Amino acid sequence: HTFSMNALTGVYLDDDSDYYDPERALRYMRESVSRNDIYGFYNLARAYQRGQAGLEVDLENAFDLMQKAAVGGHPRGPYRLGEMYVAGTAPGGIDYVSAVEAFSESLNRGDAFAAAKAAYHLRTQNVAGYDEFDSAAIGAKGAALINRRGADAALEQIADQPARLLNGATQRIMVEMGLELAVDGAFGPASQSVLNDLLATHGEGPAKTDPLERLLQIAALHWKLSPFRTDLL
Repeated sequence: HTFSMNALTGVYLDDDSDYYDPERALRYMRESVSRNDIYGFYNLARAYQRGQAGLEVDLENAFDLMQKAAVGGHPRGPYRLGEMYVAGTAPGGIDYVSAVEAFSESLNRGDAFAAAKAAYHLRTQNVAGYDEFDSAAIGAKGAALINRRGADAALEQIADQPARLLNGATQRIMVEMGLELAVDGAFGPASQSVLNDLLATHGEGPAKTDPLERLLQIAALHWKLSPFRTDLL
């Protein structure tokens, strides 16, 4: 059973354990991969990244295997790809556009740390295809998740952003939810009216008035209406 193989891989790779057996760990990883198990792909990719289980570091193999894990639905797989794009260890070197896309995919699978990473790089890099409101919008989605360590890391990326950017992020998430309003960071009467109607429709409210609290309120509603798979976590 691949679940057992994947679990035992961690046991046999623990060099502080009486069960440390890297050769056997490698065997189980390869057996899992042969059955197209996404956690098998992930574990073997990490082994190639780290040079574990008697393997030489092989970043090309690691990237290919991590891609298979990510495409198959592994919740953390896109996050690891994002790290490789940022570090320049993915094919083609440093690529912040692909990194943010990868982190965003992990966020969509419930990874709050991925939101923190994406928000950080959007704040510090000029990432093509994204505007000034995207960092706070992505960070807020992470901050609204229940993994407190990851959520706090995401919140740290948005807590000090000015009200205009927080307001624009709220508008951005509302537009993603299918509502029609301008994304301008002003959050005037028109935006407030759309928000009030949205919250009333879903039995949420009243609307928060503080820009950060309002952004987190709409981010939480986003997850309520767009749940992700939890069976893969």
